[in-house]
Order: sequence, then structure tokens, then C-alpha cells
Amino acid sequence: LCSMWLARQALPALPSHRLAAVRDELGLHHDKAHAALDDVMVVVEALPHLLPRVPAVRHYVPLTAPAATVPTVVTVNRR
Repeated sequence: LCSMWLARQALPALPSHRLAAVRDELGLHHDKAHAALDDVMVVVEALPHLLPRVPAVRHYVPLTAPAATVPTVVTVNRR
């Protein structure tokens, strides 16, 4: 799951979809940008705010055949 893609889908009017901008928009309180633990905590805390705003989450799953170079797309519909 790409947090930037999800933020673009859930918060389209936000001028920037960088993690710090999403954090500020949602009022989350982790201030150490690019510190691995803080970045993970922002994503974990942002997910419950972002996922309900997106009707379907699409992610790419690589094909298992060794010669395949184009990934397949799997869509998970949220109900």
C-alpha cells in the first residue's frame, strides 16, 4: 500500500501529499520526519482516517512467471 497514493485519493484537495502534509492535515503528532519509527507511526495512525474515504484500494501484484514484466492489478472493494 502506497501512503502517498492513498493520501491523493482520500485528500485530493490537499496541496501536497507528502507524509508531513498528511500528518499536519490529520492533526497527528509525530515530528521527526524521515525517522523510520515516526514515519511508520504516522502511516499507522493515518490509515483509519484515509481508508474510509477511498471506495476501493488497488495494489499491484507482480506476476509469478519469470518472464513477466507487467504486474497485474488487484482491486479490493471496501463495503
